[in-house]
Amino acid sequence: MKKKITRLKRTKTKALKKLSGPGTVVDAKNWRRVYRDGGYIQFDDLNKLLFLEEMAKTGKFMAACQTCGVSSSTVRQHLKNDNEFQEAYMDSRETYADKVRDVAQLLALEGIDEPIIGGRNRDEIVAYKKVYATNILAMEMKKVDSAYKDKQAIDLNVRSGVLLLPEGKSMEEWEKENT
Repeated sequence: MKKKITRLKRTKTKALKKLSGPGTVVDAKNWRRVYRDGGYIQFDDLNKLLFLEEMAKTGKFMAACQTCGVSSSTVRQHLKNDNEFQEAYMDSRETYADKVRDVAQLLALEGIDEPIIGGRNRDEIVAYKKVYATNILAMEMKKVDSAYKDKQAIDLNVRSGVLLLPEGKSMEEWEKENT
């Protein structure tokens, strides 16, 4: 437990250094970890910053919770009650999504060099070939060009209706008069 607390203190100190700078005010009472009687860690602004950085880096909710030493229910409660934290959370998720999109575009458009093994003992690289992620490229084309989108035609022609009859006449009587 003591090693874990020491590691968390070091991580928090690194985050505090990122926070501090010209014009930044950090309340000395707020940034320190406050341990309650039960041994729980307070989810203060600095812990929220650590959580958001981990979310932007990995995109993993539980890993981000473990980084700041709080439960997922604590984070969800703060997301529900703190609008600024909720906006920052959405921004960190979007940052991670942007990273994933960038890698996918790189694989689809530029490809990667795959080594070709050869030689007398098949132990040396003799050449490289470019490999593209064609499935990702197909998804990109669907997003960019409407000609590649899946076409779904829905027939909305309705061939039914409502017949209003004058009061006191049956359908048979009306048909005899109007045909």
